[in-house]
Amino acid sequence: MDLQDVSEVGQYVQMLERQKQHLKLCASYKGTQPPYKKSRSTIINGFLSSLRDRTEQFDTMPHHMLSTFISDTYLPSAAPSNSLSRILIRDLRLETHHRGSYLMVKTVTPPSKMTGIMTVVEDEDNNVEFLQIYNLDEEQDFRDIIPMNRICLIKEPYYKMTADGGFALRVDHVSDLLFPNCLDVRIPLKWRDLKVKDLTAEDWKKKGNAAVRNGNFMEARESYTVALSCPTDEEALRTIRSNHAQVNLKLGRFDEALQDANTVLAVGMNDEKALFRASRALYELERFQECRSHLETLLSHYPDNATAQRELSRTKSRIEEEKSASFDFHQMLGAVGRNTTNLDCATFIGPVTVKESKGRGRGVFLTKDVKAGDLLVCEKACAVAHKTDTKPTKTSIVINVNTNRITMGQQASVITKVVNLLYRNPSKMPAITSLHSGSYKTVQGVDVDESEPVVDTFLVERFVSLNSFGCPISSEKEYRKGMDEELSNSTNVPGYDSSGLWFLASHFNHSCLPNASRSFIGNFMIIRAARDLAVDEELTMGYVSPDISADECQKKLSQWGFKCDCKLCLTDRTIPKTRTSLLRDLNATFSTSVQWRTSLTLSQSSLDKSNRILNALEQTYMSPAETHPRLPLFAPLLGLARVYAHLNRPLDVIATAVKALLALGFDCSGPRVLRWGVLSDRVVEVFLQLALAYGAIGNNELRDQGLRFARISYTMLVGESVTFDEVHPGGVPF
Repeated sequence: MDLQDVSEVGQYVQMLERQKQHLKLCASYKGTQPPYKKSRSTIINGFLSSLRDRTEQFDTMPHHMLSTFISDTYLPSAAPSNSLSRILIRDLRLETHHRGSYLMVKTVTPPSKMTGIMTVVEDEDNNVEFLQIYNLDEEQDFRDIIPMNRICLIKEPYYKMTADGGFALRVDHVSDLLFPNCLDVRIPLKWRDLKVKDLTAEDWKKKGNAAVRNGNFMEARESYTVALSCPTDEEALRTIRSNHAQVNLKLGRFDEALQDANTVLAVGMNDEKALFRASRALYELERFQECRSHLETLLSHYPDNATAQRELSRTKSRIEEEKSASFDFHQMLGAVGRNTTNLDCATFIGPVTVKESKGRGRGVFLTKDVKAGDLLVCEKACAVAHKTDTKPTKTSIVINVNTNRITMGQQASVITKVVNLLYRNPSKMPAITSLHSGSYKTVQGVDVDESEPVVDTFLVERFVSLNSFGCPISSEKEYRKGMDEELSNSTNVPGYDSSGLWFLASHFNHSCLPNASRSFIGNFMIIRAARDLAVDEELTMGYVSPDISADECQKKLSQWGFKCDCKLCLTDRTIPKTRTSLLRDLNATFSTSVQWRTSLTLSQSSLDKSNRILNALEQTYMSPAETHPRLPLFAPLLGLARVYAHLNRPLDVIATAVKALLALGFDCSGPRVLRWGVLSDRVVEVFLQLALAYGAIGNNELRDQGLRFARISYTMLVGESVTFDEVHPGGVPF
């Protein structure tokens, strides 16, 4: 929703077609051995040379286009690795998933990263091949994840032809790639360090501590994991387990960190570090009440722990936000910037519930009556990727060969973030797997291999594709940007190239005339009532813009597998030719006027012509605006209201501004709203124009009403009202 869809842009359509042709070529080699093989030295030296070239290009090129193709979907391996049989590189067949087998390899080059991570690996027979790995944790340095001499176990490996005509092992599911510890008996003898078998738990703990000092938390975790398997006394074991919890916190493995800390607490109930680390894990898992309980227990035994005192205060703030939506929107806006868009706040779920919606799957319904502008939800994203989170010169596109859909922006990063969230914290799995995934079927259950969950990347892609939202970093900044672009007559208004996934928001069904509005601050989505609503009403959002044609609307909605039959769509399918002609004439009246382009005004003759056309347009509508808003009339009516304001004709401003609101389906008595209509971005300006006009004729009561409804509209559009006076000082429209 609100993503940059470039499915019909020529250059990207060509990329899609080229990929389809490549897939046909690949299919012709299915089940065969490679028709040719390069030597070991040629593969390794060629990769090292290209690695140097890519590094230089990345540092010097002004722009990077990274493409992610979704094509050959396949299920992750759900088999425990110890149930699989070993194969070697020479046994691999092209375009084949080697079910029932595993491949043990070791990296022989440093890794390279563009869209995915690429390196060269060897097997125990010294045969080498390229290894492509996708969706590994972007928050970790890829050189720490898969450095040289890293031993990897690939479950049920996939071997394929690459776009350049070469061959490679490809891993799309992070759970298909395991990193066995150095004591694993499956590691070939020639790769083993025989000295490590004599190391004690204390030795491994020291290695882990050294890795922590160097900032390599993955290595530290591996060392502490081995230490836990070594015989030692109970006190040393508690210390190692506590250290293991700490590095898991650093790696975002909050489920495992909590398990570590609870294991320590089971034998040492008042262990200070374990209580604190358990509280940190609970905080990150957004289990704030339990976090508070742990911190209060800690402080009852260690009252001078200043860090715990600060954490308790912070946790109480989150609990209050959950309970009563006590958000400091000024502070939230101030915290969002180029360095971070992730806000430290809690999710507030107001008077809403998710339940079955007749003929529409599940939907979101009200549990009490609400007024327009009331806060319904303020939800923290499961995962969000803004353009500030990546290098400014990077553009990513996701090309789905199966659906022919192409999106530009940060959707690929959202997929990777969600994959790793589930991999690191399987407790999040039920919330995500409850989302709509279309017809895609995955493996059943959450099988676990060596304490790692099975995560289906292609299922996550379906979740993200069907449930994610395009989003600005700040709706308030986007609102200001829209004002500036309109004043400069800019036509360059791009869609959102940032996107995110929100659990609860994903359950809202579509309406072309939605009754809820969404806005954003960083990684938070703010949902407010867009009109007065009664208990048990279903809440809806617009999946597509109401300004597009009916045909375009149906085409965009088809990706969710339904056809909209609302009154607006049904009526718009039969637009009278007269209306089309009149709209063309009306737009030409504005676009050809030099006065309009330079000073937002029109000559009297142009005003008269515009009013005549508008009157004729109104006659082309048979249905009342309440059920069929006259959206194409809003912009020209607002334009006329601006002209009348410029000419200091307040009565004409009032008459025209009220007509503009009626075109959106509002029912108004002057500036007072009796029934809310479509929430256009420029509705705030209409109310402000009314307020100024009523003030000009001395009616201060109606002026104040205009300001009140302008503020309510602004709140629905940007999510908060605290910046209203900064954006519109003194009630000035722009």
